[in-house]
Amino acid sequence: MGLPEEPLERFRWAVRNVIRAKYLQVLRKRPKDEKANRRLGVLYFGVGRYADALPFLEAACAAPAATHETHFAYGKCLVQAWRVVKDEALLEKATKAYQRAITRMKISLFTLHKFPTALLELAQIYESYGALEGALSLLQQILEAFPTYSKLELVMFRAVLVMRQLARVPGAPKARLLERAVTFLEVIFEQDHVVNKAIPRLAIAELPDKEFLTLLYAKTCDEEGSGVSLEKAVAGYEEVYNLRRKRWDGNAAHDARDWTTWVKDPATWLELGREWSDDYAEAGLAVEFMGVAKAKV
Repeated sequence: MGLPEEPLERFRWAVRNVIRAKYLQVLRKRPKDEKANRRLGVLYFGVGRYADALPFLEAACAAPAATHETHFAYGKCLVQAWRVVKDEALLEKATKAYQRAITRMKISLFTLHKFPTALLELAQIYESYGALEGALSLLQQILEAFPTYSKLELVMFRAVLVMRQLARVPGAPKARLLERAVTFLEVIFEQDHVVNKAIPRLAIAELPDKEFLTLLYAKTCDEEGSGVSLEKAVAGYEEVYNLRRKRWDGNAAHDARDWTTWVKDPATWLELGREWSDDYAEAGLAVEFMGVAKAKV
């Protein structure tokens, strides 16, 4: 790897090399030194070298002095490594690392925000490899134990996605899961920052904008199927259709005469699936919506 071109990056590169050399020297004398292993692991993790970081973080976690922060760092690195190589064994290790970290964390004024955040991250790991019941259990724990958590709406949003997936499992209480999902979405919409303006598009695992939340709400109400929910689904579909029609501006590719034609068109769900995938990295919803497109052909 050559030197970075930007002066600031070259300076950072030089500092990292000095730090790396310092802790490698420590490890030559004391291979099990917790601090040296942790610092080297975090250093490699910070520059995206996850495979290099993992052995150091694993060694740091093995030390009796390892803190919950060390186990969290190891868990986060395992998740990032999984995103690169898609090896589910890494997710299983990440789950155990998060569990160890949470066990070691003491609830205090300083960790009150970190604890539910850790549970949320662990729930998303469960969700990533299909342990949906475990994910939902963790999300419910956050909702019950931390009602003032700053990311409560995000927790409810993830719970909605998990409940929608669980509702498709044979033998699952579909009606109850979808009814609860509708309730969660309504609570999200009641928040001022959702009602008054569209939430800006954020990175993966953050809330989508109001248009997409409305679409998800309409689709969930539609699937729940009760009379009241179907009325809400109609209103939601119509609102999203009208919002999108303003942007189409006569585009022949979007010539649906009304919202019912638009909802029944397979191309609609194919397009929506791609948007869920490209804009929000929500693969589960993308696959589901594209499946709707195939079913309507």
